[in-house]
Amino acid sequence: MRKIYFLAGVFILFLRSHLGLSAQISTFVGVEAKFNNSTQLFYNPQKPLEGLYQAGNIQTFGIGFWGEKQIFPFLSGIARISFLRKGSFDYDILTKDVFENKYDYLDVDFIWCLKTRRRFIPNIYGGLHSGFVLNQKIVGEFHPNSANIEYVINEFTNFNRMSTGWVMGLKYALNNKFQVGMEMRRDLSPVISTFEFQMYNRVISLNISYILMQL
Repeated sequence: MRKIYFLAGVFILFLRSHLGLSAQISTFVGVEAKFNNSTQLFYNPQKPLEGLYQAGNIQTFGIGFWGEKQIFPFLSGIARISFLRKGSFDYDILTKDVFENKYDYLDVDFIWCLKTRRRFIPNIYGGLHSGFVLNQKIVGEFHPNSANIEYVINEFTNFNRMSTGWVMGLKYALNNKFQVGMEMRRDLSPVISTFEFQMYNRVISLNISYILMQL
């Protein structure tokens, strides 16, 4: 056991001497505004060769709170909780029906961020997210006796409350307080899953972050 402690101590000293590891690990807390371009991907498990069908995009807004702990000069861990709307736009050419399928989510992210430590090069981050549906609604214009009314209600209101996926992006520090970034999040588990229909969310976001404090 003493050998293990000794080797661990030697490893830490090596990191500090060769990688510039500070004795004090910094922790930052901040708030984030998210300007989203959201869509949904549809898939028929019975016809895998058809691949994914992408619905139309809608623009939404979100807000998040995050904490970031600097582990090494080149690596930090980020935990983030966000309230954001996901969804899509669809249009039926035959019936002229138009509708938006919207889900209000509470997303929790666990992310690793690679620090480039270069002034004009953004930091790269990626990780996993877990989402919980707070509310769902369908907004649209359906023609009388349209078959889409029953189909949309049956398909899109029978959803899974929980979903998981990945998130990946870039962020750049403008100064000691403000950061900007771009990211994509995509579901790995389907929000809706039936015999012939699966649906996944995909969101591309422009993020503007403000550091509230350093602990």
